[in-house]
Amino acid sequence: MPNIDLLAEPQRQPWLEVRVTLDEPQPDLRHQVENALQGKAVRLVRIAAEYAGNRGADGEEDGSTLIELDQLTPQELFSRAWLDNYGNEVDEQTLKDFAELLQDVQLEGEQP
Repeated sequence: MPNIDLLAEPQRQPWLEVRVTLDEPQPDLRHQVENALQGKAVRLVRIAAEYAGNRGADGEEDGSTLIELDQLTPQELFSRAWLDNYGNEVDEQTLKDFAELLQDVQLEGEQP
């Protein structure tokens, strides 16, 4: 990428979309990308994160077995969504964080 002084006028700088494939969420992804682009003559338009999940890769989840949502606990639903999106099991700390958020939401719903 050209250095910033080669295209000094911001409106002449090319737009850039960054696409990354991740195994798990990266909370500081934007910061990492912005640091890598610092001093470059580009305008960051979008960061698209795709996850290397195993959706349909092994043929196990083909949609032929339907499960009613009321048969799953919120934690089970969260764990299934995590596995589907990220391709690995959710870790214990994330499950604890989810349980805490769920409890907060349930308590808010009970207040008048």
